[in-house]
Amino acid sequence: MGRKDGRYVDDAFAVQREPVFTRDHVFALAAGNLAAVVVPSFLDAGTCIGAMEAISRLPVKDVNAKRVPDRVTRFGPSLHDYRSVRGDFEADAYWEAADTARSLWAAARVSPDPVRLAIDRISAGWGSPIKPATINGRSLFSGMFRDVNFGIRIHFDEITQEYPRGLFDQELAAQLSFNLWVQVPRVGGATTIWRRRWHPQDYQFRDGYAVHSTIIDGFPDASFKPRAGDAALFNSGYMHAVEDCHGDRRVAFSFFLGLTESNELIAWA
Repeated sequence: MGRKDGRYVDDAFAVQREPVFTRDHVFALAAGNLAAVVVPSFLDAGTCIGAMEAISRLPVKDVNAKRVPDRVTRFGPSLHDYRSVRGDFEADAYWEAADTARSLWAAARVSPDPVRLAIDRISAGWGSPIKPATINGRSLFSGMFRDVNFGIRIHFDEITQEYPRGLFDQELAAQLSFNLWVQVPRVGGATTIWRRRWHPQDYQFRDGYAVHSTIIDGFPDASFKPRAGDAALFNSGYMHAVEDCHGDRRVAFSFFLGLTESNELIAWA
């Protein structure tokens, strides 16, 4: 590990650009041996334009500001929004929102479906089909898209931390984040990932859903700025952030992938 332009850099924690996602990539990300894998031009320009036209027919709403004060617009339910103050899963409200989102998604006739396309391609590289994450046998929603135009503060995403008593039927060994951008800003919008995970003693650094920047002092980081059509996988358990955007919107289809204890991949939003 060394310093470059005032940053800490670790060659073993880098962004790797590849033509496809593979099984080895998943294991390397799960182990923390890569910061991210980016597949350029995962979608062609025509498909990106078609996706933007299709999602304009879908209702979007701002993320709950009490949970995530950063201004993010989204379609589709996220498990994070259905966690009660006591840490319980608000099942009835979630399943209602998931069923509504599926119906709206079908009615919008997004074709080709970027989420379905992504799951099929990652499944091919993994070597077996990605399955939906389930709760009591019921499949979770995984067709979200987000409009992130004002950046996202340093945070981590880990379902086992949000629901420490367990939630899924499957047991997770690692959680990855998948993003597929169909529009990006002219300036800004880069994603940065730090080689720093959340630890129980870190509550002093917590700031709502985010963490204070002092938590990543001295830790190596890696960044990438996506282009329209690019896709990326990274380990969402590591601290990460998105810089402010200027110009066009930053729109991405996204979902989480879980590597299970039985070496299967499952998906949810």
